[in-house]
Amino acid sequence: MKRVVIIIVILIIASANTCKRFNGWDSRLVISNQSSQPIYYAIGNAYPDTLIPGYPPLPNPTLSPSAHKVLPFSTHGIALNGSWESFYSNIKPSDKLIFFVFNANTLETKNWDTVRAGYMILKRYELTLDSIKKMNWVITYP
Repeated sequence: MKRVVIIIVILIIASANTCKRFNGWDSRLVISNQSSQPIYYAIGNAYPDTLIPGYPPLPNPTLSPSAHKVLPFSTHGIALNGSWESFYSNIKPSDKLIFFVFNANTLETKNWDTVRAGYMILKRYELTLDSIKKMNWVITYP
C-alpha cells in the first residue's frame, strides 16, 4: 500500500510539471523586471527588421496590461498557445524573436505611433530558442 501511495504522489507531481508545458499553453518563458520602474514588453518576429512593428501585427502593449506589464522587481510569464519550440520553428525569415522593453510611463502617456517612430525603447533583445534555453527561460531586464 505504501508503494502505491508513493507512485501516485510521483505521478501527480510529474503530471503537474508536464501540464505547465503541454496543456495547450507553454508558460516556461518569463520576463523578470529587476528595475524599480514598471515596464511593458512586446514581441516582434520580423528579424532582421528591428523596427517596432505597428498594428497589425503589434498593437500597443497598454491595450492589454495584464498580459504585457511587469511590475518592479517581479516576474511575468509569457504564455503561448502551443510550444515555444513549435512557434520558433515557424519564424521566417530567421530564427529570432525580438523582445522590446518599454518604460511604462512612456507608453501610458505617449501615442503609440510616437513611441514607434521615436524608437522609445529601454532595451531590445534578439533571441533564438537556444539563447532562451541557455538563459533558463528567463529574460532579465535590465
